[in-house]
Amino acid sequence: MGNTLLYETSFSELFSNFDEFTPNRAFVQVSGVIPSDKIKFDYALYLGNGPNINAEKDRGQTGVDTTTNVLAGGRVGMRLTDLKAGLSATYEKVNFQAEEFDRDGVRDSLVDYDGVPRIRLGADLSFHLRRLSFTGELIGIKYDDDQPQISIDKEFYYGTLGYQHTEQLMAYASYWYLRRCPY
Repeated sequence: MGNTLLYETSFSELFSNFDEFTPNRAFVQVSGVIPSDKIKFDYALYLGNGPNINAEKDRGQTGVDTTTNVLAGGRVGMRLTDLKAGLSATYEKVNFQAEEFDRDGVRDSLVDYDGVPRIRLGADLSFHLRRLSFTGELIGIKYDDDQPQISIDKEFYYGTLGYQHTEQLMAYASYWYLRRCPY
């Protein structure tokens, strides 16, 4: 319990770009835990490459960032025995192609966007209370794309509620929701 659809690589056919929801690369990270009586506070700050890594041999050297953009992000959280909660955020600029639509909603053209700001906001919560447990997460992605005809913003959330009946038997119910753009 606790793994979510976005972190399951066997679903890569459904999600062609996991980096859109969760950044995977950081080249500098500072993290730690601050104990305070019964509560522990944790934090992480990081910098990394943008998502525009070249994977095509015919476009030059692979594995290099094709922009000068940098990912900046962080997370703060707290732990109190079996209760954990946290908030996270990232900021970066991305390059992508998007469909442009006319006033009637008909596809007009395919437009290249360079350096579009993207902000990810996340929240997570988990707890165990005797035999009852809960794990949940929310991720929102906001693009500053100036595209009034279509929204490419995305959101994902899930929650799993479980009950440990015996050591060998656990019952749980899970719900997830994903809103992403149509392209």
